[in-house]
Amino acid sequence: MIKTQMNGRRGMVAVETAIILATLLLLVFATFDLGLAALRFNSLSYAARNIARNAIVHGALAAPEFSGWGPNAIDGNAGDGSEIAGAALTLLPTMNARDVHIHVDWPDGDNREDDQVRVQLNYSHVPFAPFLLLSGPINLQAECTMCIVH
Repeated sequence: MIKTQMNGRRGMVAVETAIILATLLLLVFATFDLGLAALRFNSLSYAARNIARNAIVHGALAAPEFSGWGPNAIDGNAGDGSEIAGAALTLLPTMNARDVHIHVDWPDGDNREDDQVRVQLNYSHVPFAPFLLLSGPINLQAECTMCIVH
């Protein structure tokens, strides 16, 4: 009788351990994945600010050693080798540069002093285990607007 009860308890402990361990691992991996998405979003935001800082000194009155950017909108990705992509490339850890879309435009229609430049970066974060978040890719977008200084 005692031997039968011990075997039943061992089975119950194994089932409880499996349930608790599965739940714990789910929470750990979901937290890790959301942390990676937050890292990528912060990196996109920093890269957008860096591109905007570069763009505000590449206006119509830029020094000859700087090429002028704008006022036509610029679309590309961080891996296309352009001067704009170069301003963001090293700031995008854990992301494939070709998957980061860059859009730069001048809302005021020109690239003169005191006109604005707007930079938008987009990236689709695909969870490494999609079932953890019960959804598809998370679209991350960062935007920065600054005034041209020269």
